[in-house]
Amino acid sequence: MQRTAALRLEFANNHHVALASVVHALLLQTVLTHFRDHSCLDIVLTSKSVEASMKAPASNLAIAGLAELAERFGDHVPGNPADIFEWCLERDQHELVELLAFASAHSIDAVKDKYDFRKTQRAHAEMLADALDLDMTNNFEATAESYFNHLTRDGIEAALVDIKGPNFASGVGRMKKAEAAAYSEAQTKGTAWLPSPIRPAKAAAIVAERVSVDDDSDDEAHGVADDAGEVDQLEDKLMQFPEAAE
Repeated sequence: MQRTAALRLEFANNHHVALASVVHALLLQTVLTHFRDHSCLDIVLTSKSVEASMKAPASNLAIAGLAELAERFGDHVPGNPADIFEWCLERDQHELVELLAFASAHSIDAVKDKYDFRKTQRAHAEMLADALDLDMTNNFEATAESYFNHLTRDGIEAALVDIKGPNFASGVGRMKKAEAAAYSEAQTKGTAWLPSPIRPAKAAAIVAERVSVDDDSDDEAHGVADDAGEVDQLEDKLMQFPEAAE
């Protein structure tokens, strides 16, 4: 305990060794795995697999980007866990910060669970998204493969109401599901539309405000706003209960 206390004080006062040590501990759990016991820092990186719960993960641009980073860093990090600490000490601050950002990114969890027990964590995720200027349209496009194939025809129709209005959605009920999904993809292309669960919180608030328009709005505007509100509710249910999508 005396030695641990002394190490903690010296660690806190030596920023380069501290940064290298934290990066070392995280690399042992990301670039290399199952080697956490090679660090005396009791830092546990918990990483939820997003691929396991994602529709068509192979076509996800963000996952592909992370894989490219992993390959790039993996080419430089020593393969023997016993060599990584000395290697980290030899890196400059810029390299260490790059590695820190890459490794710690794996711990981010902004998922809304079924019963929404993680409201404070998701509130921070929104703050993080703002700080990063996150634009989901750079990483996701609603296509038949990524989205519409996984909805019922009613869900597809509701999404189209939100995207283009009721006139564009009126014929979906008479289409086969594959045709409806392909039609929806064509109508969505170029609109930068996002399903409600992955919209920024500010955009979701604007939609909610649009739904609650004043009574002096005309009937047609009321109809579109109400449909959009139903879409948001339906999509939230589909995301919470994915078994209802098929």
